[in-house]
Amino acid sequence: MKILITLFLLSQSVLGQNYRLDQQKLPKLELGVGASWISIPYYPGSKERRNIFAPYPAFVYRGNTIRADEDGGLRGRFFKNDKLEVNTSLGFFLPVDNKDIEVRQGMDDLGALVEAGPGLIYHFIPRSANRKFSLSLNLGVRAAVSTDLEDTYYRGLILNPMLYSWYKITDRLLFFNSISTTVSTKEHQQHFYQVEPRFVSSTRSVYEAKGGFFSHNLASFVLYKPSDKYTLFAGGLYQDFTGAA
Repeated sequence: MKILITLFLLSQSVLGQNYRLDQQKLPKLELGVGASWISIPYYPGSKERRNIFAPYPAFVYRGNTIRADEDGGLRGRFFKNDKLEVNTSLGFFLPVDNKDIEVRQGMDDLGALVEAGPGLIYHFIPRSANRKFSLSLNLGVRAAVSTDLEDTYYRGLILNPMLYSWYKITDRLLFFNSISTTVSTKEHQQHFYQVEPRFVSSTRSVYEAKGGFFSHNLASFVLYKPSDKYTLFAGGLYQDFTGAA
């Protein structure tokens, strides 16, 4: 669980913690530490939430093949030019203990969900030292498996296009905004929402999950660098799971 929490925090905040406002001095490796407080649903669409405050390692690695930088978390990069990057797309969800969720009482726990597949990033307006605004598209197609460290199950395919931008207000103040949607197959949505006959109760009916729209997402955060050694960032994520209902 500690490893998964650390990976979640890294994937959510690596963009903000290490963005270089000058876009000129870009070392291959940057190391640091950070801490975040986040409140997230136990699973997508859940009313119950888990609150996490945790320290974590912060790093940026700008290798030719392995990369973790302002365009996303840890990934493998297979092709790159000024506007296009072909890479690996990664994603995951934390495991869920159903005793913490009223609507899932008596059902099987949800194992950790791990996603991987091909992806690309296209920069419509690339970042540069003398440009205040940038605009990019991140497109990933991933296969998902769930695991409880004993058994592994295939959980379908996910398509996740995201349009994101950086806007530099001053030399030390920056905004990040993104809009994205997620479409997934039946197997993926069944992992979260399927209710089999054996789990029917007085408050829970049979439900056959189907493929299609899974979520629509809006994210925004502000980043402030009071010095070259420290970064402060805060923001929020809005997710709509109406399409999966």
